[in-house]
Amino acid sequence: MVLFDVKRYETPEVKDVDMERTKYNVAVFLSAYLSARCRVGQPREPKVTASYSLVPPSTA
Repeated sequence: MVLFDVKRYETPEVKDVDMERTKYNVAVFLSAYLSARCRVGQPREPKVTASYSLVPPSTA
């Protein structure tokens, strides 16, 4: 059983996207996501730490 079939979805044309409504919906989602993280004791935003090294990471 496939949970998500990519073939059923397509990228919409720019003219078909309501950007104002999309921005509003993203803001609603982020607000709910951040409050849910706070409710379960997680920091509002996950940690993002950059690390730099001259040695590439091992893939083994």
